[in-house]
Amino acid sequence: MAIDSSATRERLAQIDNIIERYRAVKQQRLLRLAMRLWRRAEAQQWLVTLEAPILQVKDVKTGESTGYGATYTFDRDSRIAVIGLGYADGFFRSLSGMNNHPGGKIAVRGRILPVVGRVSMDQVTVDITDLGGELPLPGEMVEILGPNISIDDQADACGTIGYEILTALKGRYQRRYVDGPAETPQGA
Repeated sequence: MAIDSSATRERLAQIDNIIERYRAVKQQRLLRLAMRLWRRAEAQQWLVTLEAPILQVKDVKTGESTGYGATYTFDRDSRIAVIGLGYADGFFRSLSGMNNHPGGKIAVRGRILPVVGRVSMDQVTVDITDLGGELPLPGEMVEILGPNISIDDQADACGTIGYEILTALKGRYQRRYVDGPAETPQGA
């Protein structure tokens, strides 16, 4: 059986064309990604600062767990901070930190640290072991959104967009507008 060389050349040309189109699409996707990252880097001025208080600082031992359902088990002696913030405040449950799935981030004294355990209605725990030195105290405020953690950072961590993060913020926060009066929380 003879191979038709014109048919073979035509098929190879089709394959080359498919490969070139694939490369062009891949380059376009990479260019779009680079443009999004560039726009995010340019928009580093933050629109919102969201802070929440530390309620408790606690030492935990290797093998102990935190979060409903013991969703995070410590693999080293650690120190955690319990933060007065939860899904009732608009902090997404998908930001829960599990052993098999990293969660969201919270900045304590400017250092970005991991959420560990399940986000509950009114509380979230953060591993502050790597802070070392002087312990943060109950009442100290931590950054949820601001100069260290952007709206897009939190949105990426929970698989959504920044607008959903902003619209999820509930009325329990005190709002202060730049060059404007403070607004009291609803129901206070």
